[in-house]
Amino acid sequence: MALVSALGAYKAGLYNAAKAVYDPTTTYVCSGDPSQDILAELVSLGTVEIGQVPATLGSNRGREETLTADVHFRVFTGGGDDQQPTADARVGVLLTMLEQQVHYTDTSLGGAVRECFLTSARLDSGVDDLGNNTRGRVAVINATFTARARISNG
Repeated sequence: MALVSALGAYKAGLYNAAKAVYDPTTTYVCSGDPSQDILAELVSLGTVEIGQVPATLGSNRGREETLTADVHFRVFTGGGDDQQPTADARVGVLLTMLEQQVHYTDTSLGGAVRECFLTSARLDSGVDDLGNNTRGRVAVINATFTARARISNG
């Protein structure tokens, strides 16, 4: 059967890259929304999209695929306003850890793609309430990682 898309392998490769770099006792990594109470740190893989264009004109009819994945990084730090810089700095570290993993260590995400790079990120900060009278500061980065793969009919 011909390969239609690298979408599934890309998401699995990005998930495995995240699992490889974070300490599971401090950072919860999930694909999609978390299914349990999260730790103070969360890395969540969200939507993955693809786009394809013809890459060859031969009988193989290969396609060049561009894949984007939304990755959400969240850090909660208990305390008041003075804790916001701590949360902001730590969420930036989480982003950097994954970016370095895909940029330098596992550039093909286990052979799923040709390359993968961080292409955009946005930091939001604010007050959060985790319940049980636990209030603090939260920092969230919504990032996009973009990969490229060659799809061929065999």
